[in-house]
Amino acid sequence: VELLVGRGEVFDEFEFWEGKCFVMEECLSGLSQGKSKTLLDYWSYFSALVDMEREIMQESPLHERYRDLEPLVAEGGLDEKRVLAMIDDAHQFSSAALLLHVTQRHDLLGRLASMRRTFLIQSSDVLVNFLDTAEAELAKPPKNASIFKLQNLLDMSLRSSSSHVDAYNDEIRCTFAPHTLQATIFKIMGIASANDDGASGGVPSSALDCFTLDYPAAFPLSLIFSRKILTKYQLVFRYLFSLHTARRALDRPGAGLAAVRTALGRAAIAKGRDKEDDSRVPGLMRAVDKALRVKHRMACLMDALVAFVTGAVLEPNWRKLEAAVNEAKNMDEVNDCHTEFLDCCLKDMMITRPKLLKLVSKLCAVSQLFGSFVSGLIDPAHNLLVSTLAPIKPTLRRQPGTVEELLAATVELLHGLADACDDKDFAGMVQRMEDSFDGVVRRLIAAAKDDRKLAELPSRLDYNGFYSRNS
Repeated sequence: VELLVGRGEVFDEFEFWEGKCFVMEECLSGLSQGKSKTLLDYWSYFSALVDMEREIMQESPLHERYRDLEPLVAEGGLDEKRVLAMIDDAHQFSSAALLLHVTQRHDLLGRLASMRRTFLIQSSDVLVNFLDTAEAELAKPPKNASIFKLQNLLDMSLRSSSSHVDAYNDEIRCTFAPHTLQATIFKIMGIASANDDGASGGVPSSALDCFTLDYPAAFPLSLIFSRKILTKYQLVFRYLFSLHTARRALDRPGAGLAAVRTALGRAAIAKGRDKEDDSRVPGLMRAVDKALRVKHRMACLMDALVAFVTGAVLEPNWRKLEAAVNEAKNMDEVNDCHTEFLDCCLKDMMITRPKLLKLVSKLCAVSQLFGSFVSGLIDPAHNLLVSTLAPIKPTLRRQPGTVEELLAATVELLHGLADACDDKDFAGMVQRMEDSFDGVVRRLIAAAKDDRKLAELPSRLDYNGFYSRNS
């Protein structure tokens, strides 16, 4: 085989063996046309077997045959059929022997399960624990965020969650991607409008936009978890991560809105005493009620979208992958089903469909903007209400007169919130974000109806007919 495979000088992490080795076609005299990939695959598998010879080859029942394959091309004058038969024979043997090794000695199924728990976010409690502690760091620009701090927080989240039983947690690494998810996909697909997602040309504005995971697999596992495969895992992770963080952003103003709405109910009791309240407090109450309704509708939509990509896409495809890996006879079958699994996920989750990806990205962006805007106005008022009213509430039963003091303090705080909302055009901004969000949802539903693979998505997003009735 060394007579047929030469050494390359260019190292490409996406095409390792294609960069390190090449087939010397002139040495084959045209006998193995179309066999270049088979030869390179064999050489990579054979190299792995040579590296681990001391570990397993002496124990393997294939030991004698392995020895017989070493002088694959020992002398010239071979006819074409014999050369091609030896190439196929060597490839099949090395592929099957290497699969036996990575399954038994490197726990292939366990490592796939680990990838599912982390990259495919099967263990949602890991994500919740991580975001609870890393949210402030992820809000910083990428150049200011500490990857070492994020790595420590991720390790702590993995150890304190249901993933603590995973023996491969320590091999997961945090990293930052150079571009946003949308820009990355557009660049991979060669779409010229890769900078449509912002004036920055796809450069992430925060660490949240470019955070991803990495898994530096050692040889020979790198033949299965190659850089191409890991890149696909990273794309799926970033997509799921953006959906979960967008959904989480909608929960951020929830407690504040509920507390302010309760305070507004108290203030309504006292509004008859002060005629000024007739215009300010009721107006704020309508705006807060509107924000609560919009938040609830956005949250339900994002929940339905997450349920679709996890329950209707990831889960059934993962079951197919598990069955295919268990039935695989060699490394080629494992790599083929692994690649097919990731390609199906990327397509059916709308990641490699530029039009649909842009719509999903806009939904996430509007959700993030809504959560940040509403919480930025409501949370300070909520904190002020808590700190101001906390000393008064314990005395209500002992001193009934303090009820008036409570109502007066509440009304005064709400007046300040109403003024802040007027300055920021709170009601107008909520209405514009609602219109933008609903418009994107309707376009996504219309686009999904034209795709047979996404036939289930419209009914999930428009489960109660709201978007079809109000289109």
